[in-house]
Amino acid sequence: MNSEERNKLEELLATLMESALSDSEQKELDQILQSSDEARDYYNDYIDTHIALDWHFGDQSLDLPSGLEPMINQPPEKKTLKFIAPILALAAILTLVFVLPKTEKPDESNLAQKDYTLLKSVSANWDKNQNFKVGDGFEKGKHSLKSGYCEISNGKGVKLIVEGPAEFDLVSPMKVKLEKGTIVAAVEEEGIGFQVDTPKTNVVDLGTEFGVSVQENGDTEVHVLDGKVETITGSNKKLINKSEATLITAKSTVAKAADAGKFMRILPEKPKEEISYIHWPLNEGQGKVSTYKGENLKDKDYDAYLKSTYANGNGPNWINGKFNKGVHFDGNGNYIETGFPGIGGAHARSVSFWVKIPKDVRTDQATSMLAWGSYLGKGRTWQVSWNWQAKDGNVGALRAGLYHGQIVGTQDLRDDKWHHIAVVMFGDGKPNVSTHILLYVDGKLEPASRKSILDVKTDIKSKKSTKVLMGRDAMAQIYGKKQHKVFKGSLDEVYIFNFALNDEQIRQLMEYNKFVK
Repeated sequence: MNSEERNKLEELLATLMESALSDSEQKELDQILQSSDEARDYYNDYIDTHIALDWHFGDQSLDLPSGLEPMINQPPEKKTLKFIAPILALAAILTLVFVLPKTEKPDESNLAQKDYTLLKSVSANWDKNQNFKVGDGFEKGKHSLKSGYCEISNGKGVKLIVEGPAEFDLVSPMKVKLEKGTIVAAVEEEGIGFQVDTPKTNVVDLGTEFGVSVQENGDTEVHVLDGKVETITGSNKKLINKSEATLITAKSTVAKAADAGKFMRILPEKPKEEISYIHWPLNEGQGKVSTYKGENLKDKDYDAYLKSTYANGNGPNWINGKFNKGVHFDGNGNYIETGFPGIGGAHARSVSFWVKIPKDVRTDQATSMLAWGSYLGKGRTWQVSWNWQAKDGNVGALRAGLYHGQIVGTQDLRDDKWHHIAVVMFGDGKPNVSTHILLYVDGKLEPASRKSILDVKTDIKSKKSTKVLMGRDAMAQIYGKKQHKVFKGSLDEVYIFNFALNDEQIRQLMEYNKFVK
Protein backbone atom coordinates (compact mmCIF):
# COMPACT_ATOMS: atom_id res chain seq x y z
CA MET A 1 0.00 0.00 0.00
CA ASN A 2 1.14 3.53 -0.65
CA SER A 3 0.56 6.33 1.87
CA GLU A 4 -2.70 7.43 0.22
CA GLU A 5 -4.13 3.89 0.31
CA ARG A 6 -3.03 3.44 3.93
CA ASN A 7 -4.66 6.72 4.97
CA LYS A 8 -7.90 5.66 3.29
CA LEU A 9 -7.84 2.29 5.06
CA GLU A 10 -7.24 3.97 8.43
CA GLU A 11 -10.14 6.35 7.76
CA LEU A 12 -12.53 3.50 6.94
CA LEU A 13 -11.48 1.44 9.97
CA ALA A 14 -11.92 4.41 12.31
CA THR A 15 -15.44 4.96 10.88
CA LEU A 16 -16.18 1.27 11.26
CA MET A 17 -15.26 1.27 14.96
CA GLU A 18 -17.62 4.22 15.47
CA SER A 19 -20.50 2.18 13.97
CA ALA A 20 -20.87 4.80 11.24
CA LEU A 21 -19.82 2.90 8.12
CA SER A 22 -22.18 3.49 5.17
CA ASP A 23 -23.03 0.80 2.60
CA SER A 24 -20.75 2.37 0.02
CA GLU A 25 -17.90 2.69 2.52
CA GLN A 26 -18.35 -0.90 3.60
CA LYS A 27 -18.15 -1.99 -0.03
CA GLU A 28 -14.98 0.07 -0.48
CA LEU A 29 -13.40 -1.49 2.62
CA ASP A 30 -14.38 -4.92 1.34
CA GLN A 31 -12.62 -4.27 -1.97
CA ILE A 32 -9.44 -3.03 -0.27
CA LEU A 33 -9.20 -6.08 1.96
CA GLN A 34 -9.86 -8.49 -0.90
CA SER A 35 -7.16 -6.99 -3.07
CA SER A 36 -4.23 -6.59 -0.65
CA ASP A 37 -2.47 -8.97 1.75
CA GLU A 38 -0.80 -5.95 3.36
CA ALA A 39 -4.18 -4.33 3.95
CA ARG A 40 -5.50 -7.48 5.63
CA ASP A 41 -2.42 -7.64 7.88
CA TYR A 42 -2.87 -3.98 8.76
CA TYR A 43 -6.55 -4.59 9.48
CA ASN A 44 -5.69 -7.47 11.87
CA ASP A 45 -3.13 -5.34 13.72
CA TYR A 46 -5.58 -2.45 13.93
CA ILE A 47 -8.27 -4.61 15.52
CA ASP A 48 -5.82 -6.24 17.94
CA THR A 49 -4.52 -2.86 19.09
CA HIS A 50 -8.04 -1.48 19.48
CA ILE A 51 -9.01 -4.45 21.65
CA ALA A 52 -5.91 -4.14 23.85
CA LEU A 53 -6.48 -0.45 24.48
CA ASP A 54 -10.18 -0.96 25.11
CA TRP A 55 -9.43 -3.53 27.78
CA HIS A 56 -7.03 -1.16 29.52
CA PHE A 57 -9.00 2.07 29.39
CA GLY A 58 -12.42 0.62 30.01
CA ASP A 59 -14.23 -2.34 31.54
CA GLN A 60 -15.68 -3.48 28.25
CA SER A 61 -14.69 -6.70 26.58
CA LEU A 62 -15.31 -7.65 23.02
CA ASP A 63 -17.32 -10.50 21.51
CA LEU A 64 -15.73 -11.35 18.19
CA PRO A 65 -17.22 -13.27 15.28
CA SER A 66 -15.83 -16.69 14.48
CA GLY A 67 -12.53 -16.42 12.62
CA LEU A 68 -11.42 -13.10 14.14
CA GLU A 69 -9.06 -13.72 17.07
CA PRO A 70 -7.53 -10.92 19.14
CA MET A 71 -3.82 -10.87 19.85
CA ILE A 72 -4.31 -11.31 23.60
CA ASN A 73 -6.37 -13.86 25.47
CA GLN A 74 -9.79 -12.57 26.47
CA PRO A 75 -10.44 -12.59 30.23
CA PRO A 76 -13.54 -14.54 31.27
CA GLU A 77 -15.60 -11.46 32.02
CA LYS A 78 -19.15 -10.68 31.05
CA LYS A 79 -19.20 -9.32 27.52
CA THR A 80 -20.92 -6.11 26.52
CA LEU A 81 -22.56 -5.02 23.29
CA LYS A 82 -20.48 -1.87 22.88
CA PHE A 83 -19.07 -2.91 19.49
CA ILE A 84 -21.85 -5.17 18.17
CA ALA A 85 -22.61 -2.98 15.14
CA PRO A 86 -19.05 -2.68 13.84
CA ILE A 87 -18.33 -6.33 14.56
CA LEU A 88 -21.36 -7.46 12.55
CA ALA A 89 -20.04 -5.39 9.69
CA LEU A 90 -16.61 -6.88 10.16
CA ALA A 91 -18.08 -10.36 10.11
CA ALA A 92 -19.66 -9.66 6.75
CA ILE A 93 -16.39 -8.36 5.37
CA LEU A 94 -14.47 -11.33 6.75
CA THR A 95 -16.89 -13.68 5.06
CA LEU A 96 -16.12 -12.04 1.74
CA VAL A 97 -12.39 -11.73 2.29
CA PHE A 98 -11.53 -15.07 3.86
CA VAL A 99 -14.24 -17.48 2.67
CA LEU A 100 -14.71 -16.84 -1.05
CA PRO A 101 -12.38 -19.19 -2.93
CA LYS A 102 -10.93 -16.57 -5.28
CA THR A 103 -9.85 -14.30 -2.41
CA GLU A 104 -8.72 -16.86 0.16
CA LYS A 105 -5.78 -15.59 2.21
CA PRO A 106 -2.65 -17.73 1.68
CA ASP A 107 -0.95 -19.54 4.57
CA GLU A 108 1.17 -16.87 6.27
CA SER A 109 3.83 -19.43 7.17
CA ASN A 110 4.71 -19.64 3.48
CA LEU A 111 4.99 -15.90 2.93
CA ALA A 112 8.30 -14.02 2.94
CA GLN A 113 6.97 -10.74 4.26
CA LYS A 114 9.51 -8.32 5.72
CA ASP A 115 7.71 -6.73 8.64
CA TYR A 116 10.93 -5.83 10.50
CA THR A 117 14.24 -4.31 9.42
CA LEU A 118 17.67 -4.71 11.01
CA LEU A 119 18.93 -1.26 12.01
CA LYS A 120 22.07 -2.09 14.01
CA SER A 121 24.14 -5.12 14.89
CA VAL A 122 26.86 -5.61 17.52
CA SER A 123 28.72 -8.94 17.51
CA ALA A 124 25.49 -10.64 16.47
CA ASN A 125 25.91 -14.39 15.99
CA TRP A 126 22.82 -15.95 14.44
CA ASP A 127 21.71 -19.53 14.06
CA LYS A 128 23.71 -21.35 11.35
CA ASN A 129 20.73 -21.17 8.99
CA GLN A 130 20.36 -17.41 9.41
CA ASN A 131 22.62 -14.51 8.53
CA PHE A 132 21.59 -10.85 8.56
CA LYS A 133 23.31 -7.58 7.77
CA VAL A 134 22.19 -4.03 8.54
CA GLY A 135 19.31 -3.05 6.25
CA ASP A 136 18.03 -6.59 5.80
CA GLY A 137 14.39 -7.40 6.38
CA PHE A 138 13.20 -10.18 8.66
CA GLU A 139 10.67 -12.75 7.56
CA LYS A 140 7.82 -13.63 9.86
CA GLY A 141 8.64 -16.63 11.98
CA LYS A 142 11.20 -17.88 14.44
CA HIS A 143 14.72 -16.49 14.79
CA SER A 144 17.67 -17.49 16.96
CA LEU A 145 20.30 -14.98 18.10
CA LYS A 146 23.08 -17.03 19.68
CA SER A 147 25.01 -14.08 21.10
CA GLY A 148 25.51 -10.32 20.73
CA TYR A 149 22.92 -7.61 20.12
CA CYS A 150 20.70 -6.42 17.30
CA GLU A 151 18.23 -3.56 16.89
CA ILE A 152 15.20 -4.08 14.66
CA SER A 153 12.25 -1.86 13.76
CA ASN A 154 8.74 -2.57 12.52
CA GLY A 155 8.56 0.83 10.81
CA LYS A 156 5.45 1.62 12.87
CA GLY A 157 6.92 3.32 15.92
CA VAL A 158 8.51 0.27 17.55
CA LYS A 159 12.23 -0.45 17.94
CA LEU A 160 13.49 -3.61 19.63
CA ILE A 161 16.94 -4.37 20.98
CA VAL A 162 17.43 -8.12 21.26
CA GLU A 163 20.21 -9.51 23.44
CA GLY A 164 21.50 -12.98 22.74
CA PRO A 165 21.14 -15.78 23.45
CA ALA A 166 17.51 -15.28 22.45
CA GLU A 167 14.78 -17.26 20.70
CA PHE A 168 11.96 -15.12 19.31
CA ASP A 169 9.09 -15.33 16.84
CA LEU A 170 8.08 -12.32 14.72
CA VAL A 171 4.35 -12.98 14.56
CA SER A 172 3.24 -9.67 13.03
CA PRO A 173 4.36 -6.03 12.95
CA MET A 174 2.60 -5.55 16.30
CA LYS A 175 3.42 -8.81 18.03
CA VAL A 176 6.54 -10.74 19.03
CA LYS A 177 6.79 -14.00 20.96
CA LEU A 178 9.88 -14.23 23.16
CA GLU A 179 10.65 -17.85 24.07
CA LYS A 180 13.88 -17.03 25.92
CA GLY A 181 16.38 -14.19 26.16
CA THR A 182 15.99 -10.44 26.52
CA ILE A 183 14.21 -7.75 24.52
CA VAL A 184 13.97 -4.00 25.13
CA ALA A 185 11.09 -2.29 23.34
CA ALA A 186 10.99 1.47 22.75
CA VAL A 187 7.52 2.42 21.54
CA GLU A 188 6.35 5.72 20.12
CA GLU A 189 2.72 6.85 19.96
CA GLU A 190 2.20 5.19 16.58
CA GLY A 191 3.16 1.82 18.05
CA ILE A 192 0.96 1.85 21.17
CA GLY A 193 -0.53 -1.58 21.66
CA PHE A 194 2.59 -3.45 20.58
CA GLN A 195 2.77 -6.78 22.34
CA VAL A 196 5.47 -9.16 23.60
CA ASP A 197 4.19 -12.63 24.46
CA THR A 198 6.18 -15.02 26.66
CA PRO A 199 5.45 -18.53 27.96
CA LYS A 200 4.13 -17.04 31.21
CA THR A 201 2.41 -13.77 30.26
CA ASN A 202 1.53 -11.24 27.54
CA VAL A 203 2.91 -7.70 27.77
CA VAL A 204 0.87 -4.95 26.10
CA ASP A 205 2.56 -1.60 25.57
CA LEU A 206 0.75 1.60 26.51
CA GLY A 207 3.34 4.04 25.14
CA THR A 208 6.62 3.31 26.85
CA GLU A 209 10.05 1.70 27.03
CA PHE A 210 10.21 -1.67 28.70
CA GLY A 211 12.45 -4.71 29.01
CA VAL A 212 11.36 -8.35 29.02
CA SER A 213 13.64 -11.19 30.08
CA VAL A 214 12.66 -14.87 29.77
CA GLN A 215 14.56 -17.71 31.42
CA GLU A 216 14.92 -21.27 30.07
CA ASN A 217 11.93 -22.41 32.18
CA GLY A 218 9.75 -19.58 30.88
CA ASP A 219 9.87 -17.46 34.04
CA THR A 220 9.42 -13.86 32.90
CA GLU A 221 10.61 -10.51 34.22
CA VAL A 222 9.01 -7.30 32.95
CA HIS A 223 10.79 -4.01 33.77
CA VAL A 224 9.19 -0.67 32.85
CA LEU A 225 11.91 1.87 32.13
CA ASP A 226 9.54 4.63 31.03
CA GLY A 227 5.75 4.98 30.68
CA LYS A 228 3.64 1.92 31.50
CA VAL A 229 2.58 -1.51 30.26
CA GLU A 230 -0.11 -4.03 31.04
CA THR A 231 0.58 -7.71 31.66
CA ILE A 232 -2.16 -10.23 30.95
CA THR A 233 -1.60 -13.57 32.66
CA GLY A 234 -4.55 -15.85 32.08
CA SER A 235 -7.55 -13.83 33.23
CA ASN A 236 -5.46 -11.47 35.37
CA LYS A 237 -4.48 -8.02 34.17
CA LYS A 238 -1.88 -5.88 35.91
CA LEU A 239 -0.73 -2.33 35.19
CA ILE A 240 3.00 -1.75 35.65
CA ASN A 241 4.26 1.84 35.81
CA LYS A 242 7.65 3.48 35.28
CA SER A 243 10.41 2.14 37.58
CA GLU A 244 8.31 -0.89 38.49
CA ALA A 245 8.90 -4.53 37.55
CA THR A 246 7.29 -7.91 38.05
CA LEU A 247 8.54 -11.50 38.09
CA ILE A 248 6.01 -14.00 36.76
CA THR A 249 6.52 -17.72 37.36
CA ALA A 250 4.22 -20.74 37.17
CA LYS A 251 3.44 -20.35 40.87
CA SER A 252 3.51 -16.63 41.64
CA THR A 253 3.73 -13.02 40.53
CA VAL A 254 6.16 -10.87 42.52
CA ALA A 255 6.41 -7.07 42.30
CA LYS A 256 9.86 -5.48 42.46
CA ALA A 257 11.74 -2.33 41.49
CA ALA A 258 12.81 -2.00 37.87
CA ASP A 259 16.53 -2.48 37.20
CA ALA A 260 17.64 -0.49 34.16
CA GLY A 261 21.11 -2.00 34.51
CA LYS A 262 19.82 -5.37 33.31
CA PHE A 263 19.14 -4.11 29.80
CA MET A 264 21.06 -2.72 26.83
CA ARG A 265 18.94 0.23 25.70
CA ILE A 266 21.03 1.74 22.92
CA LEU A 267 23.54 0.47 20.35
CA PRO A 268 26.42 2.42 18.76
CA GLU A 269 25.95 4.94 15.99
CA LYS A 270 28.48 5.65 13.26
CA PRO A 271 30.96 8.44 14.15
CA LYS A 272 29.43 11.87 13.61
CA GLU A 273 32.64 13.88 13.64
CA GLU A 274 36.25 13.72 12.54
CA ILE A 275 37.92 10.53 13.69
CA SER A 276 41.06 10.85 15.78
CA TYR A 277 43.16 8.33 17.64
CA ILE A 278 46.50 7.89 19.38
CA HIS A 279 48.69 4.78 19.30
CA TRP A 280 51.65 3.84 21.48
CA PRO A 281 53.32 0.84 19.73
CA LEU A 282 55.79 0.41 22.62
CA ASN A 283 58.36 -0.97 20.18
CA GLU A 284 61.56 0.89 21.15
CA GLY A 285 63.01 -2.02 23.14
CA GLN A 286 65.27 0.32 25.12
CA GLY A 287 65.35 3.71 26.79
CA LYS A 288 62.83 5.63 28.88
CA VAL A 289 60.64 7.16 26.17
CA SER A 290 58.16 5.56 23.75
CA THR A 291 56.89 7.71 20.91
CA TYR A 292 53.31 7.85 19.73
CA LYS A 293 51.52 7.73 16.40
CA GLY A 294 48.03 8.93 15.56
CA GLU A 295 45.66 10.92 13.44
CA ASN A 296 44.01 14.34 13.86
CA LEU A 297 45.67 15.05 17.22
CA LYS A 298 45.79 18.67 18.40
CA ASP A 299 49.09 18.68 20.30
CA LYS A 300 52.41 16.89 19.96
CA ASP A 301 53.59 16.18 23.51
CA TYR A 302 51.96 12.79 23.85
CA ASP A 303 55.00 10.53 24.16
CA ALA A 304 55.00 7.83 26.83
CA TYR A 305 57.61 8.07 29.61
CA LEU A 306 58.69 4.96 31.52
CA LYS A 307 58.88 5.86 35.21
CA SER A 308 58.96 4.57 38.78
CA THR A 309 57.32 5.83 41.95
CA TYR A 310 60.75 5.60 43.59
CA ALA A 311 63.43 8.26 43.03
CA ASN A 312 66.06 5.74 41.95
CA GLY A 313 63.67 3.10 40.66
CA ASN A 314 63.57 1.65 37.20
CA GLY A 315 60.68 2.00 34.79
CA PRO A 316 58.88 -0.92 33.15
CA ASN A 317 61.08 -3.54 31.47
CA TRP A 318 61.21 -3.95 27.70
CA ILE A 319 60.10 -7.41 26.58
CA ASN A 320 59.05 -9.25 23.44
CA GLY A 321 55.44 -8.21 22.89
CA LYS A 322 52.56 -9.52 20.84
CA PHE A 323 53.72 -7.39 17.89
CA ASN A 324 57.46 -6.69 18.06
CA LYS A 325 58.31 -5.28 21.52
CA GLY A 326 56.22 -4.51 24.60
CA VAL A 327 56.63 -3.51 28.26
CA HIS A 328 56.33 -5.37 31.56
CA PHE A 329 55.24 -3.78 34.86
CA ASP A 330 56.63 -5.44 38.00
CA GLY A 331 53.73 -4.48 40.30
CA ASN A 332 56.15 -2.64 42.58
CA GLY A 333 56.03 0.96 41.49
CA ASN A 334 56.95 1.24 37.82
CA TYR A 335 54.47 2.76 35.37
CA ILE A 336 54.12 4.85 32.20
CA GLU A 337 53.04 8.50 32.09
CA THR A 338 51.89 10.28 28.93
CA GLY A 339 50.97 13.80 27.91
CA PHE A 340 47.65 12.75 26.39
CA PRO A 341 44.62 13.96 28.43
CA GLY A 342 42.33 11.10 27.34
CA ILE A 343 38.75 11.41 26.13
CA GLY A 344 36.56 13.54 28.36
CA GLY A 345 32.99 14.11 29.46
CA ALA A 346 30.37 11.87 27.87
CA HIS A 347 32.17 11.63 24.53
CA ALA A 348 32.29 8.27 22.75
CA ARG A 349 35.59 6.40 23.01
CA SER A 350 37.37 3.09 22.60
CA VAL A 351 40.59 1.65 23.99
CA SER A 352 42.42 -1.31 22.48
CA PHE A 353 45.58 -3.10 23.63
CA TRP A 354 47.24 -6.44 24.35
CA VAL A 355 47.74 -7.58 27.95
CA LYS A 356 49.38 -10.56 29.66
CA ILE A 357 48.67 -11.09 33.36
CA PRO A 358 50.61 -13.65 35.43
CA LYS A 359 48.80 -16.41 37.30
CA ASP A 360 50.33 -15.46 40.66
CA VAL A 361 49.35 -11.78 40.58
CA ARG A 362 47.97 -10.27 43.81
CA THR A 363 44.66 -8.43 44.06
CA ASP A 364 46.50 -5.20 44.94
CA GLN A 365 48.28 -5.41 41.56
CA ALA A 366 45.16 -5.07 39.41
CA THR A 367 45.02 -1.33 38.63
CA SER A 368 45.43 -0.04 36.19
CA MET A 369 46.27 -1.19 32.71
CA LEU A 370 45.07 2.19 31.44
CA ALA A 371 43.70 5.18 33.36
CA TRP A 372 42.89 8.90 33.25
CA GLY A 373 40.52 11.40 34.86
CA SER A 374 39.96 12.62 38.42
CA TYR A 375 38.19 11.72 41.68
CA LEU A 376 36.26 14.97 42.05
CA GLY A 377 32.92 13.20 41.64
CA LYS A 378 31.23 9.98 40.68
CA GLY A 379 31.89 8.83 37.14
CA ARG A 380 34.85 11.17 36.60
CA THR A 381 37.59 8.57 36.10
CA TRP A 382 38.17 6.10 33.29
CA GLN A 383 40.21 3.07 34.37
CA VAL A 384 40.66 -0.30 32.69
CA SER A 385 41.94 -3.12 34.89
CA TRP A 386 41.08 -6.65 35.95
CA ASN A 387 38.48 -7.02 38.66
CA TRP A 388 39.90 -7.64 42.13
CA GLN A 389 36.65 -7.48 44.14
CA ALA A 390 34.17 -10.39 44.17
CA LYS A 391 31.31 -8.05 45.14
CA ASP A 392 31.70 -6.29 41.78
CA GLY A 393 31.70 -9.40 39.57
CA ASN A 394 34.01 -12.21 38.45
CA VAL A 395 37.48 -11.82 39.97
CA GLY A 396 40.17 -11.63 37.30
CA ALA A 397 37.76 -10.50 34.56
CA LEU A 398 38.09 -7.34 32.48
CA ARG A 399 36.83 -4.27 34.36
CA ALA A 400 36.08 -0.70 33.27
CA GLY A 401 35.77 1.48 36.38
CA LEU A 402 34.47 5.01 36.70
CA TYR A 403 34.74 5.76 40.46
CA HIS A 404 31.57 4.44 42.14
CA GLY A 405 30.56 2.51 39.04
CA GLN A 406 31.94 -0.30 36.91
CA ILE A 407 31.20 -2.97 34.35
CA VAL A 408 32.89 -6.34 34.81
CA GLY A 409 33.27 -9.12 32.25
CA THR A 410 33.32 -12.89 32.69
CA GLN A 411 36.62 -14.45 31.59
CA ASP A 412 39.52 -14.69 34.07
CA LEU A 413 42.52 -13.03 32.40
CA ARG A 414 45.10 -14.27 34.93
CA ASP A 415 46.57 -17.09 32.85
CA ASP A 416 49.97 -15.73 31.73
CA LYS A 417 48.76 -15.52 28.11
CA TRP A 418 48.40 -12.58 25.75
CA HIS A 419 44.79 -11.36 25.38
CA HIS A 420 43.48 -8.64 23.11
CA ILE A 421 41.32 -6.15 25.01
CA ALA A 422 38.85 -3.56 23.71
CA VAL A 423 36.55 -1.36 25.76
CA VAL A 424 34.00 0.54 23.69
CA MET A 425 31.75 3.36 24.88
CA PHE A 426 29.27 5.02 22.55
CA GLY A 427 28.01 8.53 23.22
CA ASP A 428 24.74 10.36 22.46
CA GLY A 429 22.50 11.60 25.25
CA LYS A 430 23.72 10.65 28.72
CA PRO A 431 25.97 7.60 28.39
CA ASN A 432 25.75 5.20 31.30
CA VAL A 433 27.99 2.38 32.49
CA SER A 434 25.15 -0.13 32.25
CA THR A 435 23.92 0.75 28.77
CA HIS A 436 26.75 2.36 26.79
CA ILE A 437 29.89 0.30 27.46
CA LEU A 438 30.85 -2.95 25.72
CA LEU A 439 33.76 -5.20 26.69
CA TYR A 440 35.67 -7.38 24.21
CA VAL A 441 38.23 -10.10 24.95
CA ASP A 442 40.13 -11.65 22.05
CA GLY A 443 37.75 -10.10 19.54
CA LYS A 444 34.60 -11.47 21.15
CA LEU A 445 31.92 -9.51 22.96
CA GLU A 446 32.31 -10.30 26.65
CA PRO A 447 29.15 -11.01 28.68
CA ALA A 448 29.00 -8.76 31.75
CA SER A 449 28.99 -10.59 35.06
CA ARG A 450 27.88 -7.37 36.75
CA LYS A 451 27.44 -3.69 35.93
CA SER A 452 26.49 -0.46 37.71
CA ILE A 453 24.14 2.35 36.81
CA LEU A 454 26.23 5.53 36.63
CA ASP A 455 26.53 8.40 34.17
CA VAL A 456 29.92 8.80 32.47
CA LYS A 457 31.47 12.23 33.16
CA THR A 458 35.21 11.73 32.65
CA ASP A 459 37.17 14.74 33.93
CA ILE A 460 40.12 15.82 31.77
CA LYS A 461 39.99 19.57 32.43
CA SER A 462 40.40 20.13 36.17
CA LYS A 463 43.73 20.55 37.93
CA LYS A 464 43.02 17.36 39.85
CA SER A 465 42.77 15.23 36.71
CA THR A 466 45.60 13.02 35.50
CA LYS A 467 46.61 12.41 31.93
CA VAL A 468 46.73 8.91 30.48
CA LEU A 469 48.65 6.42 32.62
CA MET A 470 49.63 2.81 32.05
CA GLY A 471 50.37 0.52 34.98
CA ARG A 472 49.22 2.82 37.76
CA ASP A 473 46.00 3.78 39.52
CA ALA A 474 44.78 7.30 38.77
CA MET A 475 44.17 8.09 42.43
CA ALA A 476 47.70 7.01 43.36
CA GLN A 477 49.09 9.32 40.69
CA ILE A 478 46.95 12.30 41.68
CA TYR A 479 47.63 12.04 45.41
CA GLY A 480 51.23 10.83 45.25
CA LYS A 481 50.82 7.38 46.82
CA LYS A 482 53.92 5.41 45.89
CA GLN A 483 52.79 1.79 46.13
CA HIS A 484 49.02 2.11 46.25
CA LYS A 485 47.38 0.06 43.48
CA VAL A 486 49.98 -0.70 40.83
CA PHE A 487 49.63 -3.10 37.93
CA LYS A 488 51.62 -6.29 37.45
CA GLY A 489 51.64 -7.63 33.91
CA SER A 490 52.60 -6.75 30.33
CA LEU A 491 51.13 -4.38 27.74
CA ASP A 492 51.57 -3.89 24.01
CA GLU A 493 50.06 -1.81 21.16
CA VAL A 494 47.92 0.65 23.15
CA TYR A 495 45.29 2.66 21.22
CA ILE A 496 42.73 5.28 22.27
CA PHE A 497 40.01 6.39 19.81
CA ASN A 498 37.45 9.20 19.97
CA PHE A 499 34.59 7.01 18.74
CA ALA A 500 33.06 3.55 19.26
CA LEU A 501 34.93 0.85 17.34
CA ASN A 502 32.85 -1.71 15.49
CA ASP A 503 33.37 -5.49 15.42
CA GLU A 504 35.41 -5.50 12.20
CA GLN A 505 37.71 -2.70 13.37
CA ILE A 506 38.39 -4.59 16.61
CA ARG A 507 39.14 -7.74 14.62
CA GLN A 508 41.58 -5.87 12.36
CA LEU A 509 43.39 -4.44 15.37
CA MET A 510 43.61 -7.85 16.99
CA GLU A 511 44.73 -9.82 13.93
CA TYR A 512 46.84 -7.28 12.03
CA ASN A 513 47.48 -4.41 14.47
CA LYS A 514 45.89 -2.07 11.94
CA PHE A 515 43.09 0.46 12.25
CA VAL A 516 40.71 0.41 9.29
CA LYS A 517 38.19 3.23 8.95
